[in-house]
Amino acid sequence: MTTATPIIRSSTGAEFLSMVPALAGYTATDSVLVIPFEGKRTIGRVMRLDLPGPRPREVHHALASLLLGNLSRLDRVDGLVLVVYAPGPFPNARAAHDGLRRTLERRLREGGFRIVDSFLVADDGWASWHERRGPWAGHPLEQIDSGEARERADAARGALRPIRAQAELPRPEPELVGALDEAALGLLEFEAEVDAFGRVVPAAPYERSGFTEQLLVQEPDELTLRQLARLAVLAAVPRERDETLLQIAFGIAAGRRAERSNDEIHEERERTGESLDEIVLRWRAEGRHGDHGLDDMMLGETRSRPDADRIQRAIDALGRVAANAGAPLQPGVRSMLGWLHWALGEGTAAGIHLDESLRIDPGHGMTQVLRALVGSGKVPEWAFVRD
Repeated sequence: MTTATPIIRSSTGAEFLSMVPALAGYTATDSVLVIPFEGKRTIGRVMRLDLPGPRPREVHHALASLLLGNLSRLDRVDGLVLVVYAPGPFPNARAAHDGLRRTLERRLREGGFRIVDSFLVADDGWASWHERRGPWAGHPLEQIDSGEARERADAARGALRPIRAQAELPRPEPELVGALDEAALGLLEFEAEVDAFGRVVPAAPYERSGFTEQLLVQEPDELTLRQLARLAVLAAVPRERDETLLQIAFGIAAGRRAERSNDEIHEERERTGESLDEIVLRWRAEGRHGDHGLDDMMLGETRSRPDADRIQRAIDALGRVAANAGAPLQPGVRSMLGWLHWALGEGTAAGIHLDESLRIDPGHGMTQVLRALVGSGKVPEWAFVRD
């Protein structure tokens, strides 16, 4: 779960804050970042929570419990730095979020963790909450971007480049841009595709689980336009998308179980006229579990570890689609990329893809669910399983 990282030294709070984007892999907004330390060394992981805003104390305690649950599973972590990124003027942000900061610090100390420091970064200033005579309006943000701070930040970025690179897409391919959208649209709307001679023909027979396995044995850069278009369409169809994610992560048997579960639910809807939610609630009340534990897999609530090699191959294939597809195809593809990165413990990369999906389609259901999951700081259970 953790990775060895170099000791990155900073002599001031501003210098440390200048390096946080390199540690996290992105520049945070509206967030609480928790940076664990082993002695003076970061462990290569940054935990992020969506900023709850001024809420009742129960919400603050729930966030503290979530952090304690995740942190207690990390080996050798003994210190923490909290960084709150909040919108608005510094004095307003400090007043709005001081209660959250106090609750987190107290609960984390009670849990045995040393609070190294706690920072607030607002729209017009920054400061440590532990400064005895800190300026009322915060220090100037320019201090975080000073020449010396930038040099240290550049060194940190160089040392931690793989964290930032996790969400990078390959370069667009001129022969695929436009052609991929056209091919996917043909499959979605007309169940037609273009053959090797450039003729529009009925789409070839297709079996999802076999197609998925074929994707995972081919090199991503060898996938054809027809395969990439089929993958883009699969990502746009909720049922096939979810079945494919489970098959990628847990194997073909899990994918086929997901198909049977979905068939069972579809038949029940046809028979009773109930909605999906109504069926699931009724089955749970009756003690029936039509999902065979598949929901637990999707939510990371199983200790069965997914296959990291299969996941990485799928990320590479979906990355080609995302790099060349137009906006209408992006939400489905990005939601799949988000889940797959999250399954590998790469929460920052997952958040980048999910944020891009929501930017294009704020109402995309799968992305909304995953964004809440990742934003809550939840880590899959399998991330804590030792070999």
